[in-house]
Amino acid sequence: MAATSLQIENLEKLLTQISTLQMKTLSTGAVFYANVQNGEILLSTNSGWYQFDVDELFRLLFDVVFRESIQVKAYRGEHKIVHYKLPLVLYLLRLCDYQLPNIESAVASIQVAEISDDEGELLHEKYDTYLQEKRMRRLYSRTREMEAPQEIVINKRAWDDSGSSSDSIDFLAPDKIAEANEYFNVDLLYATSRARNSSIGLFGSEKVKQLNYGVAHVSLPTIHEKGVVERPPFYERALRLFNIERADPAKHIVLKGDNALSERDFFNSVDTKSDCVVFIHGFNVTFEEAVCQAAQLKVDLAFDGHFSLFSWPSIGDLRGYVADKDRAVGAGHLLATFIEKMLQANTGNLYIVAHSMGGYCLSQAMKSLNADINTGRIKIALAAPDIDQEDFKNIYADSYTRHADKITIYACDRDRALFVSRLLHQGRRVGDAKPITIFSGMETVDASEVTKFLSLNHSYVFQDRRVLLDLDLCLFQGLSPRARHLRPLPSLLEQTHWGFDPV
Repeated sequence: MAATSLQIENLEKLLTQISTLQMKTLSTGAVFYANVQNGEILLSTNSGWYQFDVDELFRLLFDVVFRESIQVKAYRGEHKIVHYKLPLVLYLLRLCDYQLPNIESAVASIQVAEISDDEGELLHEKYDTYLQEKRMRRLYSRTREMEAPQEIVINKRAWDDSGSSSDSIDFLAPDKIAEANEYFNVDLLYATSRARNSSIGLFGSEKVKQLNYGVAHVSLPTIHEKGVVERPPFYERALRLFNIERADPAKHIVLKGDNALSERDFFNSVDTKSDCVVFIHGFNVTFEEAVCQAAQLKVDLAFDGHFSLFSWPSIGDLRGYVADKDRAVGAGHLLATFIEKMLQANTGNLYIVAHSMGGYCLSQAMKSLNADINTGRIKIALAAPDIDQEDFKNIYADSYTRHADKITIYACDRDRALFVSRLLHQGRRVGDAKPITIFSGMETVDASEVTKFLSLNHSYVFQDRRVLLDLDLCLFQGLSPRARHLRPLPSLLEQTHWGFDPV
């Protein structure tokens, strides 16, 4: 059969025909069960339960087609639970009748038995029981770590030094206790140059001349994993067009709503002595997606201070790439004003994390800052910056070193989004490590070793635990690359850049 049979649409159709399978691992012959349902695959194995999106399986499938190898060790470090996913991959190749001479015998000999729908339902019931037990364990662990039990009160109160409440506490109603077992709530302050869209009840992609301020109320599942933005699959999110909500707080990060704040109330909420983080999202991001990504970052970094999202009016569509760049740059002067007011509101450090095209927004802001800005308080991390290298060198670099005390750039040579951007613009990007570009007065970290073959590799800064840890040690702890156990990499330039040890 032609290679077009491996198109995503065809593979998804094949998976819809599969309910529950009994399979064996290639190496040891250990029996496991695989259930396909609603774009997710559930595995019941001797070593425990595993659940992942079909996209993960497709990534491994294309990797197998590329390498023509069924050796588990060939994919370790790039894919998880390979020994269980490989039999599924080979089964899909057999269903497609896709010819790969080097592994043809393995495809033909894969052992598969279909299981009844009733047994599949029983599998899911057992998994739900397992999840409930896991949530309870995590909830118990979280409760023990909290200084004040804010997760179990409706109204947050001030607590005195003795640990007793200075006001009465309203405990959760009984019907709320089950919800607390499944997710926890996070409040996220935001400033945005988007206009509110009354039809969806959230901020859309239209631009405004003055910033809107507020606080977003977000829930994260108790089973949240570090480095993961748990969101419904795309086809389920698309159902919102028909007013069908498929986001599940027990499984997904969910934006529950937001409350507008005046500019005065927003900055009054900033502790005058605390450090602050401002996160700036990248291209093709709606307001809801930006809030969910910021909430994930706030929780995963466990930052003990003021955390804010700055959301510029991205169209939120892959086709809006050129327009998004103009919008990112156009919001730069508003971001500059926001940074200046944040510095006026407190005396701590201001940590700024800008992802992808958000780097253009920040670059324009740095260029627009007042000359008297205190350079010792601004620390910056540019995560996979989608900025033209020549523009950065000739237009923006001086503004960064003039206004910021520390600038760290995370780059990667497997970033497919930046590869496409390079082709579109006919110019290299700052976040592209092939070849690496080093700027005077800035620290450059090559994260290529922690990225995955055949993955998009554009959000690795927030998805890989090693990079998240390095971001924490770099920004908040102020450690040098050597103290963070990074290794110096060879360069033709006098200035050293740094990298992670191979996985």
